Amino acid sequence: MRVLVSGYYGFANGGDEAIALSITRELRRRGHTPVLLSADPPKTARLYGCEAAPRLQPVALARELQRCDLLLSGGGGLLQDKTSARNLTYYLGLIRLARLLGRRAAVFNQSIGPLSESGGQRVERAIAGLPLIVRDESSRQTLAALGLAAQVGGDPALLLTPGASVQKVGGRWPWPHGVT
Repeated sequence: MRVLVSGYYGFANGGDEAIALSITRELRRRGHTPVLLSADPPKTARLYGCEAAPRLQPVALARELQRCDLLLSGGGGLLQDKTSARNLTYYLGLIRLARLLGRRAAVFNQSIGPLSESGGQRVERAIAGLPLIVRDESSRQTLAALGLAAQVGGDPALLLTPGASVQKVGGRWPWPHGVT
């Protein structure tokens, strides 16, 4: 399975890069092909030994979404509009485009919020019906207040063991349905 992963990758942010490492390792361990959307695709591809694509080039984004079997939105703190509404617009736009193209999508090990009232409405409309795995109880409660049920997983960056696969949380590492 070809899995397109969106997040804040390629910006040299240690936490987000640790998330990228954790997710790519686990996807490969499960026999999938990870493709990371990145601000610096050549560097990201070298660092993680996977494919990477530019995160802000519309033609490249559409091409990668058409080629993928699943869009994983996350991990990290992507679905929030406290710092900027552009952040929410970008990540929800990817999810909407994936759905429009008939691709499966999942919110994966993200923290959700803080959200304005209008941001919450946008999140609810965009992710309703998707597998929702969040990294903390507060995010689960934020989604519950929007009428969305989510499962608590964990922060992939905190699950890394040097040179090893991701450690399981509560006996297993939650993945969206179909990603075994």
